[in-house]
Amino acid sequence: MSIGTVKKWFPDRGIGYLTDTADGADVFFGDRGLLGLTPADVHIGMAVEFDRREDDRGPRAVKIRRAGTAPAPPPGPGPTAAPARPRPPIEPPPRPPRDTPALTEIPLPRSTQAVVARVRIEDRHPGLQLDKLVIPGDQERQRDSLANVTRVQGDRGLLAELRARRGKWLKTWPRTTTGPLTLHLARANVLENAGLCLHPVYGFAYLPGSGLKGMARAFATEMATADPRDVEAVFGNEPGETDEDRQTAGGVIFHDAWPADWPTLAVDITNNHHPKYYQGGDAPGDWDSPVPVYFLAIHPGTTFEFAVAARRVDGAPRLVTLAREWLDGALTASGAGAKTAAGYGTFRADGRPSEGNRRSAVVQLELISPAFLAGAAQDGTDCDLRTATLRGQLRWWWRTLHAGFLSVDELRSLEAAIWGDTNVGSAVRIELTPRTAGHVTLYAHPAERQSGTRYVAYGMDESVRIGGNRVRKQRYVMAPGASWELRITTRRSSYRPPVTDPKSPPPAIALTADEVREQALAACWLMAQYGGVGSKGRKGFGSLDVTGPDLPPGLDRCRAAAEQFRRDRLKRPGSFSQALAESPSISDPSLSFFELNLPDRTANDAVERIGRAFSATAAQFKHDPGKAAWGLPRKVHGPMDSPLPHQQADTHQPPEWLDFPKRSHATSPANARHASPIHLHVGKAVGGGLVLRSLALPAKDLPDHTESARMLRLFDAAFRSEISSSAQQIRGRPLPGVTPPFPAANLVEVTILERMEKSGPNAFRVQEDGKQKGMVIHGTPPNPLPAIGDKVRVYREPTSSPQNPTYRWSAPAPSPPPTRPGNRR
Repeated sequence: MSIGTVKKWFPDRGIGYLTDTADGADVFFGDRGLLGLTPADVHIGMAVEFDRREDDRGPRAVKIRRAGTAPAPPPGPGPTAAPARPRPPIEPPPRPPRDTPALTEIPLPRSTQAVVARVRIEDRHPGLQLDKLVIPGDQERQRDSLANVTRVQGDRGLLAELRARRGKWLKTWPRTTTGPLTLHLARANVLENAGLCLHPVYGFAYLPGSGLKGMARAFATEMATADPRDVEAVFGNEPGETDEDRQTAGGVIFHDAWPADWPTLAVDITNNHHPKYYQGGDAPGDWDSPVPVYFLAIHPGTTFEFAVAARRVDGAPRLVTLAREWLDGALTASGAGAKTAAGYGTFRADGRPSEGNRRSAVVQLELISPAFLAGAAQDGTDCDLRTATLRGQLRWWWRTLHAGFLSVDELRSLEAAIWGDTNVGSAVRIELTPRTAGHVTLYAHPAERQSGTRYVAYGMDESVRIGGNRVRKQRYVMAPGASWELRITTRRSSYRPPVTDPKSPPPAIALTADEVREQALAACWLMAQYGGVGSKGRKGFGSLDVTGPDLPPGLDRCRAAAEQFRRDRLKRPGSFSQALAESPSISDPSLSFFELNLPDRTANDAVERIGRAFSATAAQFKHDPGKAAWGLPRKVHGPMDSPLPHQQADTHQPPEWLDFPKRSHATSPANARHASPIHLHVGKAVGGGLVLRSLALPAKDLPDHTESARMLRLFDAAFRSEISSSAQQIRGRPLPGVTPPFPAANLVEVTILERMEKSGPNAFRVQEDGKQKGMVIHGTPPNPLPAIGDKVRVYREPTSSPQNPTYRWSAPAPSPPPTRPGNRR
């Protein structure tokens, strides 16, 4: 008998992997090997016992049963009951060897582990599951542990009873989140930056009154410019007041904000793409591997009930009114909890508060080309544009405005002043509001091996080996047409130049909210003009179009704004210096750029054309090691160790992975990463149609600035020639590489299987007769919501796939007619 935990579980395929406690090996298992369990009982982190078998495909688990299962105790003694037999002891599982590299079990006594294993995760206390019943480890294990926390169902009936009791003595008002909400990430916990504020007794997520009071005070003093006497009357003395004669309690009590219904939790993710740069050790290059950090967040659309009350019975009602106004303003303008600069914690209120000393701008974003967007789940439910993704892109393009004019230390300090770091709060806050929902489907490579889409979407549909078995991994893709409103809010800040002489540090330089706003808008214009969001964002995917009255009118204005900012505020006039260009610069005179109107009717056809031209260009340089300047990993010669039938054996050369100076010695050339300095963007052409913009920014380390610029010029010429002379044009493709399985949004009947609460309040797992299980999530649901087992009529999405069908509650809006080149819609 072996002991282990469930590491991976794919319920749709009925397969998974266990971690054997004895040796840490991954052991494959299928649902046919379950003993006393159903597939619905299996979950990640579950402790199990099993028999281990070995075959030519590797280790395999059979007779999988729940660990530590003991028979239920007999009935208690009664008038006619037989004497109760003693309960058999629970056998603790054997201890792992001392040299086990990482924990593979909950860090609790073995007897406690066995008791815990008898309780379904769905029935546990959320706080205990988060604080005591997780397995610490790397970020991948942290993600799995947090996913278990999101499975806890909570007691909605208990919460309703508590709210009714609370409502008898406390007057509340509701406010609903417009984006994700997270708070108390850094509180004591066995996981790294993954805490969440859960009620210590009942387990639901809530907002502590102390935090609400602090944010309301900050809003009153910084944005509402309130009378200081009113501020002191509501909140009491200033924090840190040492004069006892001036220490006073506030006249208003800020109560905890409770949810109106049990909140849906989700696993969220942020990626640090430049860890060494932010740690002060290197330039913000594109060679670092992203470092993911997983944490818990409360699902958007969650309603909380807020309450403020006078401290005394004879308290002034005016102070209570002021406290509510300031709290509402803070919830709307600043947000609650952590990561508010990235749009987390924003609430919807009646109107927007006065800006005070802050400045804002609103722009409209539209997705022009398909985008591979995904959060932590990567299951299609979170394939959407996230504020964290957008904020990372804004920072990257902002750096291109000042690279080549400031040293790395100066650039890092200025970036902290505008965008924030671990020590300084951000002066830029972004809020993203969906306007038009995008259609999401599972991406599949085109069947044609020479497809251009297949070339530029490499890795989005692949077969990988896991535990001796090949598993297909596909990413979700969002179709063009989605749109969002982006609000950028800025405040005053101060730039602290790097200290070269500790005895005489330079003074801080004040930055106005208007100056910070201009910097953020310039970055937004650059991102939407040349960049892309999501995976493959530099290959034509994820291209955005931006409109708004406050945007700079063009590249020259963006450069001029950056130059004026450096001259007026930093006292740093001067021209571009190649020696200072440690990272890509939009002002580099060696950059390569061209713009070309495309004949394609759809962005999907444009991506296909781009991919074919890129593939043909790469083929021209298949034996040139200089193409390392186009990004890594990349190899020359080959493609196989042995010659293919059409290759000559005497001239064949085996493949060779290319290298670059920044590669870590711990990383092999085959895994060396450097993002491509070539940015391919699909945009709207003036007068209608589509336009391709190709921007290549020389990289100082591929392998040096001179060689990088030379190879990018060669790419520019070859790629421009290939795409200009390209005659292929594929029309009517709904998504790159996806054959349309359904011609329209058909009305069909499905059976409700289960509620998918972590995907949203209106999300359900459903099944249409004769088809695979799918999900219904978008559109307007019926009221009341259907029950499990009900048959309902829904609309099958036009972009649905047979392997993972998606449905809508209501019919989708009709699609606009395609735009022909040269004609306005």
